[in-house]
Amino acid sequence: MVLVSDLYRFLKNPKQLKPSEETNFFSVLKEFFIYDFVITFCWAFLIGICTLLFDDFASVFKSKKTINDTAINIFLVVAIIAPILEEFAYRFSLRINRLTISVGLAVQLIMYLHLLKFIHVSFNYRIILMFITAIVFYFSIGEKLSVYLRQKINLYVYFNLLLFTLLHALNFSYFEIYHYLYIPLLISLQFFFGLYLSYVRIKHNFLYVVIFHIIHNAFIIGVGLLIKL
Repeated sequence: MVLVSDLYRFLKNPKQLKPSEETNFFSVLKEFFIYDFVITFCWAFLIGICTLLFDDFASVFKSKKTINDTAINIFLVVAIIAPILEEFAYRFSLRINRLTISVGLAVQLIMYLHLLKFIHVSFNYRIILMFITAIVFYFSIGEKLSVYLRQKINLYVYFNLLLFTLLHALNFSYFEIYHYLYIPLLISLQFFFGLYLSYVRIKHNFLYVVIFHIIHNAFIIGVGLLIKL
């Protein structure tokens, strides 16, 4: 209950959360396991109920995009690479400074250009583009933008949380206009998970959120792979 109230206060006013001077990784890890289990179980339960009751919802949920590759490569992409990139894109810059803002915006920009099919290059080249773009941002707009965003920290936290959540709506196909009404339920897990990771990023450190995101995705993909066996 303490964590729930802390997250509620954080959601109401992110700037009131201050970095913790003393951090015990294992106590935070325990907190993460409990929170992640509860939100994942509740989400899976609601998804299961809706899938059984509504054929249209089931068709949208079952349209979730998958990677056609070996189990090892799927695990590598979903459980390792995706969490690291998403954390650099959406949480790294929540402790605002010139470097974090430049890196976060650069990763987001190249991700969106790829998703929108404006660039068609391999993963390695996209990483290089992110690196170059981050350098350009750092020496051009990084300092001024970081000063501005410190004054708008609440909006910046909400902005990144919203983008992270909506990113996962792209995993599904929508066959009718009203199917878009299912999006809030489909991505509700990512909202509550992203909220917690944003809280941990600011209160503790960046490495924690990377580890927690990897654990979360590894569990989800691991269960999915076992079901297919």
